[in-house]
Amino acid sequence: MANRISKEITFDGGTVKNMAERISKQIKTPEEQINTMASQISKQIKTPEAKVNEESLALTLAIKLTQKENLVAAKIPPYEELLSQVTDSNQQQDYERTIEILDEDIANRTPEEQRKALKISGLMSVLLASKKLKRAISTIDDYDLPDDPGLREISADLSEWVSKNLVVK
Repeated sequence: MANRISKEITFDGGTVKNMAERISKQIKTPEEQINTMASQISKQIKTPEAKVNEESLALTLAIKLTQKENLVAAKIPPYEELLSQVTDSNQQQDYERTIEILDEDIANRTPEEQRKALKISGLMSVLLASKKLKRAISTIDDYDLPDDPGLREISADLSEWVSKNLVVK
């Protein structure tokens, strides 16, 4: 009798049996739920091989970066060597080369080294300018070229400034 009644009772156009079948299809068994959860978790968890690969890649990258830094550092002489090169260049009176040496790789030096190198380079530029002005005046005198009073004035003022402001020890 219950079977007959359940076949005859309908909900939303279907029998209880149809309703039960639909519900059973929607309800997941514990095994299905476990499989779904395991699948989601396995997508988020990295295998030991993936971790090893990441560590290997990180080590390789660190080595390459260190090698590049060492290459850059190898090209930049230590500050003491820089000063030695500057001294040698000054003794040869190659002041333009002195300025080039000081300005090379300035960005890769420590802030204190940068400050010192820029100060020396600036002073060397003033000395070089004074030397070039004197050479220009000498050329005017040697070749009987028209005199340039402005050039002579600038040269004299620069020479005076150098003698007052630069103390050579």
